[in-house]
Amino acid sequence: MYKILISCYACSPNRGSEPGMGWNFVKGISQFHEVHVIVEQEKWEQEILTYTAENPKETENLHFYFIKKKRNRKLRKIWPPSYYYFYRQWQKEAYQLAVELNQKENFDLVHQLNMVGFREPGYLWKMKVPFVWGPIGGMVNTPWRFFSEFDFYGKLFYGGRNVLNSLQQYYLRRPKKAALSKNSMLIAATPDNKQFIKKLWNKNAVIIAEVGSEKVQTNVNVRNKNTCINIVWSGQHTSGKALNILLMSLSKLPKDVDWKLNILGTGKMTNKWKALAIKLGINENCNWKGWLTQPEALEVMSKGHVF
Repeated sequence: MYKILISCYACSPNRGSEPGMGWNFVKGISQFHEVHVIVEQEKWEQEILTYTAENPKETENLHFYFIKKKRNRKLRKIWPPSYYYFYRQWQKEAYQLAVELNQKENFDLVHQLNMVGFREPGYLWKMKVPFVWGPIGGMVNTPWRFFSEFDFYGKLFYGGRNVLNSLQQYYLRRPKKAALSKNSMLIAATPDNKQFIKKLWNKNAVIIAEVGSEKVQTNVNVRNKNTCINIVWSGQHTSGKALNILLMSLSKLPKDVDWKLNILGTGKMTNKWKALAIKLGINENCNWKGWLTQPEALEVMSKGHVF
C-alpha cells in the first residue's frame, strides 16, 4: 500500500461534475492505498465530513485537509477570469501544506487532480516526489463551424476562448515545467488532449476520462421494437453544450418514431431552448427536469436508452 497525496480542489460525495469527479478518483484510489487529500474548505468541507462520519469503514483510508480559498465575488461578476488569480493563490497554499505534510508522512506519490485543465498544474511538481498530473483537459478548441449555432454571448465567449487557448498552450510556462518535471506522469482526459500533450510538450500521457460514477449500471436497456425511445441529456444550459443541435435533429425524425427527451440541468439558455422546442413542435416530447440530486439523476439515466 502506497501513501499518496492528492491536490483535489473540488471534491464532494454528493455532486456531479468536477467535485463528483474529484471524489470518485480519491475514493477509488483509497481502495488500494492510503490517500491524503487537500480540498477547498468553504464549499466542500461539510459535505465530506458528514459523509466520512456516516461511512467510517468506507473512508478509513482517506484523510482530508481543508484550505479556504480567498474570494472576491463582486470582482468575479465584473471580470470572470479573476477566478484564476484566487485559484492560483489557493494552489500555492496547498503546495505549502503539502511540503509540511510530506515531512511528516513521506509520500510515495503526489497527484495534481483537479480542477481539470491545462492552465493550472498547481505546484506539487516542485516536490522531490514522483508526480502525477491529470486528467488534463481543455486543450481542444471549439470547432468554428459550430459558431452559427451560438448566441451572441456564446460566439464572444467561445471565440475568445479559442484565441486564448491557442496562445496559452504555447506561452504559459508553468504547465510546461510541470509536464516536463522529473519523475512526472501525465493523464489525458481524451485522445485529442493526449495528442496536444504530445505535440506541445513531447510527452506521452495515459488516457483516463475525468467523467464517471462509482455507481455503474451494468445492464443495458434495450428498446423493444415500436416502443418509445427514452433519451437523456444532462449538462449546464450554455451555448457550448449545444442542446439546440439535438432538438433540431429530433425534430427531423419521422412522425411515426415515438421518443421522449429528458433534459437535466438549467442555465442561461434554458428559456431560449424551450422556445426552440415549442417552435419546432417537439416540446411535448421534452421533459425539462432542471437540476436533480445525484440519486435522482442516476435514476433518470437508469431508465434511458441513449445518453
